[in-house]
Amino acid sequence: MQRTYPAFTYDTALPQDWYDEATNLTGINPSGHIVWAYEDGSIFGTAYPVDVIGELVLLMHDLDASHDVPDATRARLMERVKEAMTKVRVLAAE
Repeated sequence: MQRTYPAFTYDTALPQDWYDEATNLTGINPSGHIVWAYEDGSIFGTAYPVDVIGELVLLMHDLDASHDVPDATRARLMERVKEAMTKVRVLAAE
């Protein structure tokens, strides 16, 4: 990641509130799939995915937080993301 985003400092420790929220929402431990990244000189960080599971966790987290998506649409999209997550886990286990 340092080669892709050289102007960032990374931390594998996730903020506890964010970790709890993501874990409760997705049912997945985001550790190892997400890092907390800080632009150089900033004290404010943001979540960055390390792998495809991290991408799906962030997608679910962002989708849950979006208020401009109708509830029915959000629910359908969450189900599709959960299905993709299951497929990724199956492929990772092979």
